[in-house]
Amino acid sequence: MTTAIAPLGPQAISMALPPTVTRALKAIGPWAGMRTFELPDTLPAGLDELLAAATGELAAMSAPTPPEAVIQFMETFATRRGFTLPSSEVLAMDALVIADAVPADLFPKACEALWSTFAYRRLPEAPDFSRAIEPHLTPRRRAQAQIQTLWQKLALRAQLGAVRKTPCV
Repeated sequence: MTTAIAPLGPQAISMALPPTVTRALKAIGPWAGMRTFELPDTLPAGLDELLAAATGELAAMSAPTPPEAVIQFMETFATRRGFTLPSSEVLAMDALVIADAVPADLFPKACEALWSTFAYRRLPEAPDFSRAIEPHLTPRRRAQAQIQTLWQKLALRAQLGAVRKTPCV
């Protein structure tokens, strides 16, 4: 049983992704839902380069937030709300987890959302940061999944083609 990855709609694509990724998603649209053996023998020239560039941009967009930035935000947040900070070890561990979960370019958005809407009488935790940026993260994850899936199908197709061309002895 195969799980199909829902294609991104045009609004979601343009909302959060760079132009190269958007072009790649539009280019692979006709093949996104196809099974490996249904893919055509030849694909448009330049598709490999476009997919490689889009993959590189998505990887760059996944760069983690520096833990120091998380600690600075948590200290400022605690001061503003009158919370007591946890021990330095606990704060450092929280910062590492949050830094790994939140891409650097989305960290300011997460901070802004938490600063303006966080209503609990505690410091925000990793799931709070993740929820704050989920609308921005979902299109990235879907795009990465669609592109990676097509890469894998093309690689498998190439392997199968090589096996078919191997003479039987």
